Amino acid sequence: MHSLRYLLIPFCMMMVACSGGSGAGSGSNSGSSAPSINTGAITEANGDDVIELTLLTSESLLKVSQAIVNATNAYLANGSAMLSENCANGGSFTVDVDDPDNSDSLTAGDTVLINYAQCFDDAINEDVLGSVSIEIKEVAPVGPSLQALTGRVTFADGFLISTSDGEAPVSGSYLLQYSPTQIVAETEGEETITIALAVLGGAEETYRNFEVQQSLFFSTEYEVELEIGVDSEFFNTRYDCSGDALTGEVNTAPTAGSLTCTAEDGSSTRATAATSLLEIDSDGDLNYEFSTETNVFALIEGYLFGNGPQ
Repeated sequence: MHSLRYLLIPFCMMMVACSGGSGAGSGSNSGSSAPSINTGAITEANGDDVIELTLLTSESLLKVSQAIVNATNAYLANGSAMLSENCANGGSFTVDVDDPDNSDSLTAGDTVLINYAQCFDDAINEDVLGSVSIEIKEVAPVGPSLQALTGRVTFADGFLISTSDGEAPVSGSYLLQYSPTQIVAETEGEETITIALAVLGGAEETYRNFEVQQSLFFSTEYEVELEIGVDSEFFNTRYDCSGDALTGEVNTAPTAGSLTCTAEDGSSTRATAATSLLEIDSDGDLNYEFSTETNVFALIEGYLFGNGPQ
């Protein structure tokens, strides 16, 4: 099997804060050149890569959501007044609110507007340029901190993440639901998110019909539920992923749950946390003809399986 891990390290830095975590082993070995895995189907050559990229993207959406929550909290801490600050590692950002009811407080119907001027955002863990907004449907601020937030996130034209590998434009919209113990990113109807990854040659990966939900229990255990559809230029196929909830102790790879991704032609890949098995059904006959012991979940030991909502 080829591995995208060495390709995804810049992507990981671009959209998520990946970490070494608990030291759980990875099941993939990196190579010295980019593998030819644009096959139009899920095969032994790319099954692990499909799972890995899906997990990284899921974590990415939650990290962007956390950045929006952080900016909104900063606005509240500033007395619900327009905020303009320099970023710790360069650049600047502003936060303002379109307040149709002139309540001078954050309420349903308001829109939080966040503009990044080549700002290094700690949550996203990379330089960000452009604007993103959240149209608030429900909100429960307590002092300078959100206790609940539901709203539609929209990326303005020109929003991008800047990395050493190039610029990665992000477009689309999704629904964000947040509380201190749970964060959810999901599309509704025809909504999609598209990311053009420089590290993958500018291939556009479009995410649809997705729901990524992370819940924390007593700050020591997590549960992550994933349902996500992908129209992938890089893999040259359309596939859908879902599975049993992934659970474990925070900052460690999950010990229970699974994720299965199935392409349009019926080919599929399944990763199972309890057994660390990766299985491939390349001909779509519902029988996994290939399996190997490799813990693809151990690659994702940052925010997705970490401390979660903050």
